[in-house]
Amino acid sequence: MPKLLGKLLILILLLPILIFHCVLSIKGSQPVLFSRISEITEITISESTDNPLFENYTAFKIEAEVEILNRADENQTVISPDLKLMINATLFNQSLKLVVEAMGSCMVTYDTYSPGITIENHFLKFYINQTDLTYLPDGNYTLWRPINEGEELPTIIIIKSGIMNITYSSFGNQETEAVNFSLLSPLMLFFPLFSYMIVFYRCKKSESA
Repeated sequence: MPKLLGKLLILILLLPILIFHCVLSIKGSQPVLFSRISEITEITISESTDNPLFENYTAFKIEAEVEILNRADENQTVISPDLKLMINATLFNQSLKLVVEAMGSCMVTYDTYSPGITIENHFLKFYINQTDLTYLPDGNYTLWRPINEGEELPTIIIIKSGIMNITYSSFGNQETEAVNFSLLSPLMLFFPLFSYMIVFYRCKKSESA
C-alpha cells in the first residue's frame, strides 16, 4: 500500500505540471500580429489604362480600411512588402484573368505596431483582360493584407449575376486569448491538494478496516 500511495502522489504532482506546460505551449504557438480588412471603402473602374502592358484590359482600384492587431504588451516592428493589399480570384468566365499591378512590390517598409489595434488605409490596382467591363465579373475573390510574422485574415468577395456579397473576417477571441494565470494558479494548487486528501482518506479507511 505505501508503494501504491507513493506512485499516486507522484502522479498527482506531475499532472498539474503537464497541464501547465500544455497551456504555455498553446499560448506560445499563437501569432502575435493579425491583419484583417475591416471595410472595402471604394471600388473604381476605368476602361482605359495608362500602362501600355495592359492596353486591352480594364483597370480596377480597390480602397480598403485595414486593422492590425498586436496581441503583445509591447511594440512590434516587422518588415513588410510595399504592396499592402493583395487579391486573387477564381472567375466564372475562365477566359478572363486577373493581374495585380506590382508597382513598388520589390520595396519593403519597416512597420511598427503598438499594442492593440492599428487602423490603416490602403489601395490596390489590378487589371482584367477585357476592355468593356463596367463592373467586376462574376467570381470568387479573396482580399487580404499581407503581414510578415503574423496571420492574415481574408475577406471573401463573391459576385454572382452582378450581385456582390462581402464576408469580412473577425479577430474573434484573438484579443482575449492570453492565459489568466491569476485564475489558473489557485486551480493548479487546489487539484493536487484535493487529490491527496482523497487518497489519504481512502488509505486510512483501508487501514482501519
